[in-house]
Amino acid sequence: LEHNPDDRLPAMADFYDKGLSCVTLSKPWGGCGISIGWIACQDVAVLDTLTDVQYFGTACPSRASEIQAIMTLKLSERILQRNMKIILHNKQLLEKFIQDYSDLFEWITPTAG
Repeated sequence: LEHNPDDRLPAMADFYDKGLSCVTLSKPWGGCGISIGWIACQDVAVLDTLTDVQYFGTACPSRASEIQAIMTLKLSERILQRNMKIILHNKQLLEKFIQDYSDLFEWITPTAG
């Protein structure tokens, strides 16, 4: 999650014809335990290979993960806004801590995450 939408980089799958863009619901949405995600890629041969590997490793996701994923995506905007609010608040707290103890710490302010 970029702290400022203007800092968003293009998806690798859009930027490069052999690039892969992978997303999982367990990170930006905070969907712990949801084993659902997706891959975007322009290279059909790579997608076919990944599909074969994925099918061999996990024939199908659990129904509970599917239901959780649907619920999460339906509330996506709300969840992401809430998570961004938490991130920015925690970033402020950390910035103050780093300033208060600047003799012990230095850091580069993150723009995402």
